[in-house]
Order: sequence, then C-alpha cells, then structure tokens
Amino acid sequence: MDSFNPDFVILEIGMPEKSGVELLKYIKENQLPSKVIVLTNFTISAYRNECEKYGADYFLDKADEMDTVVTIIKNNVAKKAKAA
Repeated sequence: MDSFNPDFVILEIGMPEKSGVELLKYIKENQLPSKVIVLTNFTISAYRNECEKYGADYFLDKADEMDTVVTIIKNNVAKKAKAA
C-alpha cells in the first residue's frame, strides 16, 4: 500500500486476515494520504470510538448509509478538481 496511494480506502471492521481497525491504524500511522471510509454493520459506539481514535475520516452504517459513500467521493473529487 505504500507505493499505491488511492484517494479513498473503504474498510470493513470484520475483514479476513487483518481487521479494518488494524489497517486503519497502519494507514494513519504511516501518514498515507488516503481518506478512510469505514463502512460496516458493526456500528456500536465502541467500534465507532476506536475508528475515530485512529483517524477514520468517515464511519458509516452499511444498512443505512451506502448512498453516503457515493456522495462523499463525489464531493471530494469535485473539491480536488476545483483546487487544481
């Protein structure tokens, strides 16, 4: 991931091999420029708090906020294009 810097990384808390929180920590500790969207069904406050603690840019509920992902990406792409 160090050589590939996407604008966004979408994580699930319950991923195989490595948890989404572990990957979030790696991204933020290594100061990778990607914005991190945590999109999960695990929406209890303990998970939200942990993701916020480690620097998640967005924490969204899969059941209710799937459309929000598209909106977030569109808005950020528009801001980036406007700044260029």
